[in-house]
Amino acid sequence: MIYCYSKYDAQGYIDNFYGAFNTEHPSHITIRNFESPNIQEIINALDILYVGGGNTHYMLKIWQKTGFDNVVRNAYQNGVILAGISAGAMCWFETCYREKNEEEYEEFRGLGMLKGSLCPHYNDIERRIAFDNWAITQKNSTLYI
Repeated sequence: MIYCYSKYDAQGYIDNFYGAFNTEHPSHITIRNFESPNIQEIINALDILYVGGGNTHYMLKIWQKTGFDNVVRNAYQNGVILAGISAGAMCWFETCYREKNEEEYEEFRGLGMLKGSLCPHYNDIERRIAFDNWAITQKNSTLYI
C-alpha cells in the first residue's frame, strides 16, 4: 500500500497514514516522485494506491501536468486498487464539485474512472444543501454521497 497525498504533501497526514496502516507495510510518494522515470513500475507493483484528502482541483492539475493521471489510469487497468478519503475519494469520478469560495461552488472534471460524482463531507449541512441543489441540475448523472 502506498499513500499519495493530495494537499501539498503535508507531513502530519503522512505520519497519520503510517500510524493507521503500519501493519500493512505502507510507503508514500510525494509530488517530487510523480515524474520519476520508474514511477509507472512503482505504482503498478502496488496492491493499493490510497489518496489522502486535500484540494482535489489542485491535485488533479498537478497530476495532469506531471502525467501522473495516466500512471494512475494504467495502474488501475493493471489491477491496482484505487482508494481514498475526501479529495482522494472524489478524484476517481467523472465530475467533481467543490467550494470555489465561501459562497460559490463549481464543478470540474475528475479522472472519469467512475461514472457520476461523489460528495465527501455530505454530513455538513451547508455542503449537503449546495450539493443537492447542484445535483438537481445534473442530467443523466449518477451521484454518490
